[in-house]
Amino acid sequence: MEHKELNLLNEALGLHNNNNLYGRFVLVEDTVDTSAAFVLHQILKHSFSSHPSSSVIFLALSHPFS
Repeated sequence: MEHKELNLLNEALGLHNNNNLYGRFVLVEDTVDTSAAFVLHQILKHSFSSHPSSSVIFLALSHPFS
């Protein structure tokens, strides 16, 4: 029996079963008071990771340079 990790966010975005976002359009609309950054992180991580054991590191600065 194959162990499959349950990830509801990936399933909702259509990223389950090793699908990728190549040629797809995903719109993330933030309609609540919380940030949707976790959704963007999940989409980008899945897009940049070629293998489930790959790692992606994001670095963000809290203040823009001026």
